[in-house]
Amino acid sequence: MTVASITVLSEDLPDPSALATLEFDQPTIVYDRTGKTELARFQRTKRTVVDYRDLPPLVQDATTTAEDRTFWENDGFDVTAMVAAAIETAQGDGRGASTITQQLVRARLLPADVVEPGSDIYLRKAKEVIQSARVTSAFPGQTGKQQIITAYLNQIFYGHDAYGISAAAQVYFGVSDLAKLTPAQAALLAALPQSPSTLDPYRVAEENEEGDLVVPATAPAVVRRNWILQNLSTSRWTKLTAAEVQAAIAEPVVLAGDQPVTWRAPHFMWQVRKQLESILGSADAVETGGYRVMTTLDWR
Repeated sequence: MTVASITVLSEDLPDPSALATLEFDQPTIVYDRTGKTELARFQRTKRTVVDYRDLPPLVQDATTTAEDRTFWENDGFDVTAMVAAAIETAQGDGRGASTITQQLVRARLLPADVVEPGSDIYLRKAKEVIQSARVTSAFPGQTGKQQIITAYLNQIFYGHDAYGISAAAQVYFGVSDLAKLTPAQAALLAALPQSPSTLDPYRVAEENEEGDLVVPATAPAVVRRNWILQNLSTSRWTKLTAAEVQAAIAEPVVLAGDQPVTWRAPHFMWQVRKQLESILGSADAVETGGYRVMTTLDWR
């Protein structure tokens, strides 16, 4: 690709520095007067944004093993992977070759007309690669990579209405602290973004005699989980022994089960919501703004 071509293709691309100010839809959470008892959540999507310091090395390693093994070294794209993907596509066995940076760029840092259905896929891919390189250049070094993977893990869709790694851990395993995920659980979550709908383990989970929701070992998500576990040794920090890998592969996938959305003091909550819409200006702001609201109600 010539310098002139790159210049032309870059003309309508958003400023890569926008990565630093990306905002994510988050639920508004309402508490009682103590600020400790949650009364309700007003949400459009299930997402809890986390900082880099809240992303355990295991979660990062499982993700890079699944999606982008050269993440910490590449320039936002992986030429070797792209060539391999092109060869496999020519042989009728196509696969993706998008890095973590490319996936983030495609989701948040490309013009809308470039990614809309029916748009030119080759033009999109070219702009995607250029923008990924621009983002990596704008956010250099390890600090920059930390910002990129944090944005990715907050943005990506994991299926079952879960957006971001924190919501996914809660939806699938009932885990609110990412540091408490087992290697098998972290690998299962890392497996899902490749195809969130078809890999959704809830689609094939079965209730056992104890009432637990267990996913069959032959389920596609579990097969991909096991592949990630077997390759986790290629990652940056996580080095499991052969015995630990086998133990993780043998760990059954037990899902938390769907948790119904409930409001405490529902009549009071409706009034709170009406007031919030008046204060914030719209239902959209209430459902996506990520506000924390303390009310006058004493739940005790």
